[in-house]
Amino acid sequence: MQPTVSPEFQTRVMQPFAFMKQEFRCRKYDENRFELDFSMEPKGFVPSHLHPHMDELFVITGGQGEFVVDGKKITAKVGDQILVKKGIPHSLKTVSHEPLTCVVTYSPCSDTHKMFAIFAGLTQDGHSGNSLMMKGEYLCRKAGLETFAQSPGALGVVEAAVMGVMTFIGNLSGWAKLKDRYLS
Repeated sequence: MQPTVSPEFQTRVMQPFAFMKQEFRCRKYDENRFELDFSMEPKGFVPSHLHPHMDELFVITGGQGEFVVDGKKITAKVGDQILVKKGIPHSLKTVSHEPLTCVVTYSPCSDTHKMFAIFAGLTQDGHSGNSLMMKGEYLCRKAGLETFAQSPGALGVVEAAVMGVMTFIGNLSGWAKLKDRYLS
């Protein structure tokens, strides 16, 4: 069963958004899972991170990727499935000359649909790159959403410090007013 939301919110969640060499497009969601189409250009990468509240399942639909899951390298091709349990550090990169494409499922959904609404709304308003990431992360935290991803180890400490600075900048810049706009 899909959470009760406004038509505007539902439309926003389903809008694709891009960050760096990656594109995200929600396929469907309910309280048990969030499913999306993910693509990453050649030479694209996602640095090591973990999801504290959900498992992540990748089903490779195009290209080839190299995953590092809990320190173990895995080369994945079309048809392969990679399951990353919650709390396990992982990274990935495209190792083919064509984009890596996957269907990715997060279980449970947690607040992923709300995070997508924020990032899609910011994208529709012209934000991209670092501006998109900084404002999106700020708004997710301001909205009290469960943490989607975090960096493991020492990088997590640096990430927390950066978010402290971003919270200060966001508060001074009036970013908080955007929260209701993207989540209603």
